[in-house]
Amino acid sequence: METNTTIQTEKNCINKGRPVYFSYARSSTKKPGWEHISDCVDTLLKVFEEENIEYRLDKRDIGTGDKISDFEREIGWKSEAVVLVFSDKYFRSPHCMYEFVQIKKSLEMYPQKRLLCIKSGDFNLSDVNYIMDLERFWNSKKQEYEEIEFHRLRNHSGTEQAAFENGFYLEDIRQLYSFFSAINYQNSSSIQTDGFINDIRKYYSTTPKPKLQPLFNGNKKKINFSIPLFVLLGIVCMFVFLAIFVRHKFLAIAEAKKQVNENTDSLLLLKRYYPVYSRGQDNFFVTGIRLYKDSTWVLFTFINTNGKDTAIYATENCRIIASGESYNIKNAEIAMYPEKTIVKKDSTMLYSMTFPAIPPNLDSVDFEGVNGGIYGIQLKREHIKIIDEPRIFTGNFDDLYIYRIEINKDETVLMVSCYNYEESTYLSMPDSMYLLCNHEKYYLKCVSGMATYPDSTYIPANAQITFAMIFQPLKIYKQRVNRYNETQLKVSNTGMIDCIWYEDEENDYVDGFFGININKKY
Repeated sequence: METNTTIQTEKNCINKGRPVYFSYARSSTKKPGWEHISDCVDTLLKVFEEENIEYRLDKRDIGTGDKISDFEREIGWKSEAVVLVFSDKYFRSPHCMYEFVQIKKSLEMYPQKRLLCIKSGDFNLSDVNYIMDLERFWNSKKQEYEEIEFHRLRNHSGTEQAAFENGFYLEDIRQLYSFFSAINYQNSSSIQTDGFINDIRKYYSTTPKPKLQPLFNGNKKKINFSIPLFVLLGIVCMFVFLAIFVRHKFLAIAEAKKQVNENTDSLLLLKRYYPVYSRGQDNFFVTGIRLYKDSTWVLFTFINTNGKDTAIYATENCRIIASGESYNIKNAEIAMYPEKTIVKKDSTMLYSMTFPAIPPNLDSVDFEGVNGGIYGIQLKREHIKIIDEPRIFTGNFDDLYIYRIEINKDETVLMVSCYNYEESTYLSMPDSMYLLCNHEKYYLKCVSGMATYPDSTYIPANAQITFAMIFQPLKIYKQRVNRYNETQLKVSNTGMIDCIWYEDEENDYVDGFFGININKKY
């Protein structure tokens, strides 16, 4: 070892501090035809050491505790010259393909880099069947990744995540022939080492090492700045004037907002509820309640299932009952009796009614209309977390859309919109639905605004209705005390939940929304 060190010291190293990087797949005896890879690389390394050419190699230069991914990025972005030994194993290795992508990207940005390629093995990149075999291999890796993601069996490894972010290298596999056909590569069985070494020497002798200018130079003297007093006073006065101007503007804006709030009800929304109720009137649904400073708006949906045009109207007797007090209607977006609003056959209508302001902290209210009412409208639900427009990994219901999730102390509520783009139909929810979270099942308690099997709700063609599914409370929160010494409930970092609509254990079939992200912030 000492003799070898002496020889390398005496020779002239042409690339001191500018090593040649090797990108290759290590040899393996698991598959015939791969044992030649190590022989090819060993031959090149022996020549490099004889010629005193500095190089970096993963199995030699990655120490204990070092990240392999850092070295793989280094090959792509810190190298000036790369020896790429491509083989069948190289194209099936997640580490090698990640290196290959980094090399390709760096070549696009720095075309002056030198890439020396050697083909090791008996395969043909122009053979469509071979490329398709590689695609099948990476598609199987993609399917494996999705199975792990779906069943949440474990966390993904770094190489799996890198493959996912790069589309499992499928596009790179399809471009292999065009990439390597543009490069004058050698075969491992007949490497011309003299020409190989001369090519490297020519590159380093004609390509200067990039000069990076340091941001700070410790040998240089520090520069002392001297600011005249009158300039300093001018800067201070400018900041004082700016502060006074900004304060005046903020006060003017605040005063304007105050005047608008005093004169405009619509800007003083105190509460917005997505109600859940125990009993409702046929074909009439409450879809929202809004509490303003001087009024209360109740939003309704009417579905005409009468088989003919139907007249609806409001009367002076329509009212909200809250804490034993009655709040009679002020106005409505539909006709007041004796006038009537006609709703076409097989259609829906959205409208609102306005009532006097009710107290903002009620547990529930009732609505009484013309021929009945909607009772037990629950308002006060202790929200732990609300997720609007949740991200969903996959689902099998094109016409149903989960637009809001409430994780409450006493229940979990999924707000669903149903879009019927086809002919009129009937829809019902199975009462066997459940949520799956952390391998625990949370079953359906009730559905608001939609019938459960065997009953059904009529949905006209080209119509939209909304409803709520109420499940058992998810036990995924914990108590904490904030800086004001107030006890709060916070959802733990759970990840995702599944909403199972239908399950056939005998045939191993399941339907529903899967991978619902509940970590999204408000």
